[in-house]
Amino acid sequence: MKRTILIGIDTGTNTGFAVYNTTGRILERVDCLMIHDAIIQVIQYQNDPSIEIQRVRVEDARLARFGRQNQRDSFKLQGAGSVKRDASIWEDFLTAYKIPFEMVRPNKRITKWDSSTFKRYFKWPGRTNSHSRDAALLVVQ
Repeated sequence: MKRTILIGIDTGTNTGFAVYNTTGRILERVDCLMIHDAIIQVIQYQNDPSIEIQRVRVEDARLARFGRQNQRDSFKLQGAGSVKRDASIWEDFLTAYKIPFEMVRPNKRITKWDSSTFKRYFKWPGRTNSHSRDAALLVVQ
């Protein structure tokens, strides 16, 4: 029987990468990688005959809504456009490899947990950073 997983990606220079086992209802991995390493990991999961990727959820800064913030704040949140480029790379890669995915609008209500809250809620034993926690929150919410 195949293990079914969701993969969460928080785009950026430091790519948050998380794997949630939907069968066992448990976080299996919470990590921070370079974009090329994260792409390789997705390919390895896809090629593993014992695993089925249900979906990859990618935080997409292109879908962000900035409301009344000034332009400087917008550039700060978007990493001056680099995370938008990363979202395009992910979308192109996942489409080309026919991996089911969803581009998700950034939402501070479901991300930006601090380390102690994350560890307490998920009983995660390892170290995390804001990117890896955000990736995890994309797949467990």
